[in-house]
Amino acid sequence: MSSSILVTGAAGFVGNAVVEELAKRGQAVMAGVRQGSSDSSFKAPTSVETVSLGDLSDEPTFGDVFSSIDTVVHCAARAHVMNERGTDLLSIYRRHNT
Repeated sequence: MSSSILVTGAAGFVGNAVVEELAKRGQAVMAGVRQGSSDSSFKAPTSVETVSLGDLSDEPTFGDVFSSIDTVVHCAARAHVMNERGTDLLSIYRRHNT
């Protein structure tokens, strides 16, 4: 029996590589992306369903997304934010990556 795998952050560098590899191995995989993802160049393999997970830093409301998922590979993260200005940036980083 094949398990279903959800990869969060599928539009990112690591998540995209994970999705590609799992699909290549014939796994049932779902690509989770943030709604309005800034990486519009993300194209999932044809065997992969893409689902919008919203913003994971907000209170998640995934509905039925997990009803068919056996495993989650969490690759979503706040990364590569350079020269950001503001107060308490460490707190923002931790909220997005925890």
